[in-house]
Amino acid sequence: MRNACNCSSSRFAAALPPGEVLHHKVLARINDEQGNSIAAGFFLPWIQRFGWNALLDQVMVKQTLDYLSRSSGTLALSLSGSTVLDLNLLTQMLAPLKGHPERARRVLLELDENQLPETHHLEALIALLSEYGCQLGLQHFGGRFNLIGNLAQWGLAYLKIDGSYIRNIDRENDKKVFIEALYRTANSIDLPLIALVK
Repeated sequence: MRNACNCSSSRFAAALPPGEVLHHKVLARINDEQGNSIAAGFFLPWIQRFGWNALLDQVMVKQTLDYLSRSSGTLALSLSGSTVLDLNLLTQMLAPLKGHPERARRVLLELDENQLPETHHLEALIALLSEYGCQLGLQHFGGRFNLIGNLAQWGLAYLKIDGSYIRNIDRENDKKVFIEALYRTANSIDLPLIALVK
């Protein structure tokens, strides 16, 4: 396999006018020798097994920033929990944004809810991203509702609700109740809430 990663995008929908795009999501892909695109679900377990998460993140951040230097739009890119624990590495990765505030505003870094670091480290991460003009969003949110009280002080860009809370919501009343509570709380602190609808 070649070490090529392709950046693709997908759209997220919210309570916005039809056709309005919040941002595009960057997806990791590797091309095999025949040029076929291999989805991350097939190779990420091996990346994690060999401890190459930070290396993949470095490649993805570099390609994302290169893309933004020649294209418009806003891109959201997921980072691994191990990468965000190394603030020195993250500083090096974001260095190309120095002196490019317009480009930095179009970078949204995402972290899975289950990979959140300790509060003091998360606050240091958010402060670092603010220095560069980037923002942090949480994805796959829902299992740690107890964090909701901290969300206002963290100044997050958004919350993306985990798909398991959206699927069959029209038939499962407990999901409706949960999403309504989450929406009311997020709305009270002016935090955008995003649900991926397939």
